[in-house]
Amino acid sequence: MYKAVFDTNVYVSAAVYGGKPEILFKLSWKPHNQFELYTSHEILKETVRILTSEKFGLGREEIADTVASIVDAAKVVEPGKRLSVIDDDPDNRVLECAVQARTGFIISGDSHLIDLEEFKGVRILKTAEFLALIETR
Repeated sequence: MYKAVFDTNVYVSAAVYGGKPEILFKLSWKPHNQFELYTSHEILKETVRILTSEKFGLGREEIADTVASIVDAAKVVEPGKRLSVIDDDPDNRVLECAVQARTGFIISGDSHLIDLEEFKGVRILKTAEFLALIETR
């Protein structure tokens, strides 16, 4: 079974806009379980920080529901090692989580990560690419 970490922007897109990020997120839920999803406390904190911005206009309950859905769907890991691959960027937390959980994939829409293409054996894909990969399995 595939193992993946979502970048914060995937969770935000799923919660706010729906579309492919939401479809992909739901495929990690029971009974679908198309892949194993991993996250960390740092990724959850960053997701909350972004969702609480006035830009999205979400209420506390909507944000709490989103975080609860993530925690229900994903295994939460605590990375033991801090990385600084991308200068001054929270995307380093995503890399740490993927390395700790020994995932095969990071799913992101962020060019900082996408441009890496791969990190320590972890492929970095856009949402549509990963969705196509698991649908052809």
